Amino acid sequence: MMNFANYSKLSLTILVMDENIHNATFLKQSLVYLGHTVSVFYNASDALDAYKKNPGEFDALITDGEFFKFLQGVAKYNIAKTAKDNEKDFLNAIVSIRPLPILVCCLYSSQIDAIKSQLSDCLPLDYLDKSEKNSVKNLNTWLNNLNITQSHREETFPIYQLVYASKAVKDFSEDDLVNILQFSRQNNKKKQITGAMIYSKGYFLQMLEGQRNAVNELFNQHIAKDKRHEMVNCFFKNHVEKREFPEWYMGFFRNEDNEGHDLLELIDFKAHPAGKFFRDKLADTQQNFQGKYPIPPDYQVGNEISWIMEAMCSPSMRLIFEMTHNTEVAFETLRLKLGLDCLKTGVILTDVE
Repeated sequence: MMNFANYSKLSLTILVMDENIHNATFLKQSLVYLGHTVSVFYNASDALDAYKKNPGEFDALITDGEFFKFLQGVAKYNIAKTAKDNEKDFLNAIVSIRPLPILVCCLYSSQIDAIKSQLSDCLPLDYLDKSEKNSVKNLNTWLNNLNITQSHREETFPIYQLVYASKAVKDFSEDDLVNILQFSRQNNKKKQITGAMIYSKGYFLQMLEGQRNAVNELFNQHIAKDKRHEMVNCFFKNHVEKREFPEWYMGFFRNEDNEGHDLLELIDFKAHPAGKFFRDKLADTQQNFQGKYPIPPDYQVGNEISWIMEAMCSPSMRLIFEMTHNTEVAFETLRLKLGLDCLKTGVILTDVE
């Protein structure tokens, strides 16, 4: 398995237009796993309508090199015009509403040359050769190089972080994983929650950060009740001074063996921003429980994260976390009681928020 050290620096909302369902599905999966929210359309007319309704929602447009076929779905398509003129009508319609970066994915370099020869240089187009071995990595590089910044977030301190582990149910599918990431980013953006998720060998490890009420509501009302996973163990809750992942509405890291294409290659965990965070948070856990849960031989070579995630979903580990949490609560309650016992006046208590 190769190292894929690139990662998404921003969670973008991307409009995808591709008449080929198979290609569109793969492109959507790629973009979602790279950290983005994706809206897919199979003809230009629907894509154009969606863009007209909410142009400010999208950060980029990605489409296929078979442009001329798409034009048949554009309302303005006029058979009397040349393909080049129709092409300009569609692209100019997009640009005239609100300019945004456009990437054309072509099957080979000669197709790129053919399109360039028929289109005006003034159109804001970039091209990607899908036949190249590192096409997904090149796609991610293009997205990371876009001059796009997140909208200003009015931050209220302190920031509340929550980390949990869970296990996917037996019939968990790729579509389930994509849907979880899509929903997470859309929902988190509305509630100003950021974070990162790791998925490895059927186990989840996720960190959420934001305002405490919003994070707890998301975890208790949605995540804990989701039937697509089980053995949910929340093992870290704390207030911090700043966000760990301010640009990710839900960053994603996947660690799977024997994957068939470069999309799911192992991202270099040490180079990935989520890697350092989770390693630091789990270091004490690994040291404390490695005696009770020895790392199996097949996990020892750079893959201890899978063992940690699996161990933290065990019933005994859940009991340990619950006992630790209850002890902390009892200690805080005792401190309050001892302090209040010394007072002879009325007292109003409130939390940090």
